[in-house]
Amino acid sequence: MPVLYFLFIEYTRDHRTGAVSVSNDTADLYRYPDLTPHVEFLYEKIEDSIERDVHRELVYLQTYDRALLRARLVRHLPDPHEQTLLQLCFSEGRVSQEMADRHFQDIDPAVLAAVEQAVLQTIAECPLPRSFLQAQALEQIR
Repeated sequence: MPVLYFLFIEYTRDHRTGAVSVSNDTADLYRYPDLTPHVEFLYEKIEDSIERDVHRELVYLQTYDRALLRARLVRHLPDPHEQTLLQLCFSEGRVSQEMADRHFQDIDPAVLAAVEQAVLQTIAECPLPRSFLQAQALEQIR
């Protein structure tokens, strides 16, 4: 609730000109404003960010690590191939034939399909919205 400062101010008003003259010292009323509502609002936003955004980020990282582990259980690919495969699966939802031809020409298509399936299964088990996973994957690419 805002403080009504005019209760603490002694003033006189000239009825002819409308000028107001303050007769007491009012500097203390303005020197330290009550910023409690602002601080409470900021606290709520930080708390919301921690509970929602940081939690989502951790779930995403756990899903990404789980997908990488499952991919490696099927077949351990060279690191650049693993990263590209995971980024494509998280951002696009699959590895298109064009991307497979461009990035994975030296990998047996059956092996690639099995690894991709393991990653997609992990993504499907993730409780986060698909749009969030895509945004995180695209952010990782940058």
